[in-house]
Amino acid sequence: MRKIFSGKTQSQRGGTGVFLIVLLAVIFLGVALVPWWTKKKTPDPDMVQDMTPWAEWSIRQSSHKPAVEQNEDQPKITEPLLLEARINDLESGEDRGDLAMLISPGGLIEGKWYGSYYKAKKVNCDITGAKFEGMAYPGKIYKDDSGEDHSRLYFLTSGAFESCS
Repeated sequence: MRKIFSGKTQSQRGGTGVFLIVLLAVIFLGVALVPWWTKKKTPDPDMVQDMTPWAEWSIRQSSHKPAVEQNEDQPKITEPLLLEARINDLESGEDRGDLAMLISPGGLIEGKWYGSYYKAKKVNCDITGAKFEGMAYPGKIYKDDSGEDHSRLYFLTSGAFESCS
């Protein structure tokens, strides 16, 4: 009578443990190298001119780059500077509310935007409690078609509003 073997033979077993070890090593290396790889690919927001504000904000918030000193052409802020303005839509000229912004000598910026207006004469928007904060970044030099303008002080702020109805 012949013996019929069912199941795996000795030479076909044992590969699962080695596979799991290799898989865990690859996952560990991937997790360890991702932060290094993304840090290498992160652009310097002081050098890039066409970056979206939200991408620049994210990079600046996670950056450990030391602050750059103002150059001699940029305006020196020696005491708190308050800016109050009425905002109008550039295209239609419609009222968009009021802006109040305080710039401190250290470059910190905070402010609020509030107003009640009609958007395209169809929707009445009532902005309440809109606040923002940020800071000046003297390392970023303004540039346009005419060239660089070292006399301008670049700043970036972020915030939120509580209601728009």
